[in-house]
Amino acid sequence: MTARIPTACRKTGCPNSSTPGSSLCREHQTQEPPSLKRTRHYLETNPHYNNMEWIRIRDQIKAQHPTCQLCGVRPSELIHHILPIAQGGGNDDDNLLAVCRVCHPDDWRKRKAG
Repeated sequence: MTARIPTACRKTGCPNSSTPGSSLCREHQTQEPPSLKRTRHYLETNPHYNNMEWIRIRDQIKAQHPTCQLCGVRPSELIHHILPIAQGGGNDDDNLLAVCRVCHPDDWRKRKAG
């Protein structure tokens, strides 16, 4: 069996070699990816979305609307509050939209603009 030739860690500026079966060194394999850090921070700072009732409502809406309610083409991945919680909106079915990641930012910007 031939020995594996070490390759550099793909993390920019890291001088370490990657480990077998990975493109990262041991140090960078143990770090959380930035997207997971953002999600964890969001859940910790927004208790509304970090409870079992919301998870049940979210799953129910996604099951009722498997495709985006705005474009009707892509799978629904997010549940959008039409009137935000901070502005008095609730989790009623008529205040929630199941949307894809493409339509969500577009819809949010349009609603914010007025």
